[in-house]
Amino acid sequence: MATAEATPIKHVAQAGVVKIAGKIENVTSFNNGGFATQVMLPAEDQYSMPAHVEIRSHKRLGSKGEEIDVLCAISGWPRKWSKVDKETGEQRSGTSINMVLRAVE
Repeated sequence: MATAEATPIKHVAQAGVVKIAGKIENVTSFNNGGFATQVMLPAEDQYSMPAHVEIRSHKRLGSKGEEIDVLCAISGWPRKWSKVDKETGEQRSGTSINMVLRAVE
């Protein structure tokens, strides 16, 4: 039985940084001068739904319909929630994570 060889790593990515490539669906400007750019990523195959992400930036990344390729820093924060279970009346609580992509500028 042959032993599989590991593929050498040519570039080690910085932790917390991702490359986003896709088509701009919408751009919104903030009062402080920043922008929120909604990007549709390519689907895995013809039967999959494409993912959508929002990238926040100081500068405009492009216009609707343009293809972009940008490095983003991942940030986020926990958000606590609570609700009452309608069936049992029991109080339930948990934590969700709000994740934000910020363009590396």
